[in-house]
Amino acid sequence: MIKNLIIMFLFLALGLLLIQNPKNINVLVKDAATTKNMIVDGADYLHETIDRQFEVHSEEEFKKEHGVDRNIQERLDILKKKIKKFEEPVA
Repeated sequence: MIKNLIIMFLFLALGLLLIQNPKNINVLVKDAATTKNMIVDGADYLHETIDRQFEVHSEEEFKKEHGVDRNIQERLDILKKKIKKFEEPVA
């Protein structure tokens, strides 16, 4: 019961903030569109990774579907470089 009241209050507060300034609506729509794109990219990446790692398709089918060769070691090297880049201290 209390959870529902808190949720209703949060929706009311969000609605009031959106009404106060029309720019807020544009920000919310932009964030929703960005989130959708991130989810679609993540799903595509997950699909390709599962196909690559577990060899769901033959080599020809994989290349036809994804447009790239299934080179696991090369992909791992790329991921390791990206991880090292994030681990470097920021000056």
